Parts: sequence; structure tokens; C-alpha cells
Amino acid sequence: MTSKTSLCFEILLVFVRVYTASTSRQEEIGFFTIEERFRQDVLEDSSKALGPYGGSSGDWFSDFGPSLYGPISSILIRHGGIIDGIQFIYGDNTEGTFAGGLGGNAETLVLNTDEYIHKIRIGMDQGSEYVGQLYFTTNKHTYGPYGMQNTTLWDVEHGGQPLMYVSGRYSSYLNALTFHWKDL
Repeated sequence: MTSKTSLCFEILLVFVRVYTASTSRQEEIGFFTIEERFRQDVLEDSSKALGPYGGSSGDWFSDFGPSLYGPISSILIRHGGIIDGIQFIYGDNTEGTFAGGLGGNAETLVLNTDEYIHKIRIGMDQGSEYVGQLYFTTNKHTYGPYGMQNTTLWDVEHGGQPLMYVSGRYSSYLNALTFHWKDL
């Protein structure tokens, strides 16, 4: 093997290690291949973020990593008076972050393989820290409402382009969402 080939092979299987400050032990948390790194760069360069819609409190999450495994294929939504929690599934079955709590009723929206989300209708009451209502519009159907029906609604879309992934904030409920669209 030439030194260039050897170096490329080493780079291809780089392991990321973290030292836990309290115990000083090494923990393996994952690895990237060159292909995955390239896919991340392409996706980040080709997406358009719109948001956040919602409150500013809660823990931050991003489904960027899971979205590398394919388009949104289903969404688990827990809702009652507001959106309690949400989880997007990508590709064949790669789970995004479950953002929120376990209250309310659980519903799963399953998209056909030729179906994609191109518009979101999101609702919040003024001054609320939580997402109150969601509708999802695909190239085939509109799904919803999920959550309460007496909120101020905003339509979020990017020229008919598909929704690639979401990020946002959550606590015991869904606090906010940012929508990442395929760029024009």
C-alpha cells in the first residue's frame, strides 16, 4: 500500500473519542467515513433553514445526522391540547430525536415512497413557549390538525421544495421547530 492509500484508509475509519472529565476514561461515540462527511457537506450546503417557530426555552436538537439515511418516511406525533412530542423517521427506519414528552394521544403519519412534505402549517398562541398545532402538506395530501385548533397559524414552505429535516427545542413538550428545506 502506498503512503497516500494508507493515509486515505486511516482517514476513512477515523474513530471519534471523548474523554469524560469526571472519570478521565475514553468512550467511543461514533465514527465517520469520508463518504458520510461528504454527504454532510453537500446536505448542509444545499438546505435552507426557516425558523425557529416557537419558544426559546428547552434543549436543542437536530435531525441532520439521521436525515443522511434518506428522506422523511414517517412522523410520530403526540398531541392533545398542544404538541406534546414529535419524532421524524428517515429512510427505511432511521429515527430522529424524540423531541418532547409522552403526554397526549400518539399518531403516526406514514408517507408513501413517492410522497414528500412541501409545506408546514404551525400554530402557537402569542406568548406561549410551546408549539400548539401542526399540519403537514405533501405533494399528495394535507395531514392534521395535530394539537389544539385555536392558535395563530403560520405557513412555512420553500418554493414547493421537500422538507429535508428538522431541528428545534424541546422540554416536556415541543417548544420550537426549524424546518430545513432542499434549496432551490
